[in-house]
Amino acid sequence: MIFDDNVFLSVKKLMSKLNSCSEDLNPMEYGNINKDLANCLCRISEIKDTVCYCQKAIDHYQKALRTFTKNRFPMDHLLIRTSVGACYRKVGTLKNDTNAIEKGLVHFEEALSICDPIKTPEEFAALHNHIGLAYCTLGEIDNDIDACLKAVESFKMALEIRSLEVFPMQHASTQNDLGTAFSILAKLSKAQKETYINNASQAYEAALKVFNEKDFPQIYQLIVSNMKKLLNGK
Repeated sequence: MIFDDNVFLSVKKLMSKLNSCSEDLNPMEYGNINKDLANCLCRISEIKDTVCYCQKAIDHYQKALRTFTKNRFPMDHLLIRTSVGACYRKVGTLKNDTNAIEKGLVHFEEALSICDPIKTPEEFAALHNHIGLAYCTLGEIDNDIDACLKAVESFKMALEIRSLEVFPMQHASTQNDLGTAFSILAKLSKAQKETYINNASQAYEAALKVFNEKDFPQIYQLIVSNMKKLLNGK
């Protein structure tokens, strides 16, 4: 779908279409409208009232899933499940709500069950990155080392596909996320603190190979700041 310049106008138009659309008579149209509406609401959530609009998006994605079932439309189902999981993760992160994050993980795992690393490598990597972020947040909220270790494994799975040569931006983003996971582990594990600090530093350095100061000054400063906090916490 191509969004209107005003995403709020897009929502208004889609709601009008939805109100005149019968799920029983036009299931495909009903599913597509709900999917497009949810995508618009996700865009709005990036600029205001994140929790509110993510929850609204989830409701419409769930309705779209009634049309885009796993067996009939596996790719659509995969992408919608991923979007639902991402919305739950955002809500859980902002509210420190582990229940919401765990709901997101259920959707990510469902999407992963139909995601092939050979046929759909980018989606496979993106899913593992989402899963890593979810476990990373759980680990930080609950001071849970096991959750952080699961995050590390998920990020490493994503990096098997997101190589520096083929997907430089995604590679750097995942390396930054991996650095965050190791940084949390460094705070939680006294026995392996030095090891995790070194691992985090290596991941951040890998991210900076792409997110350099000239081309990405804001991201660069954020990563450098995180590295300084990490090293100062020794």
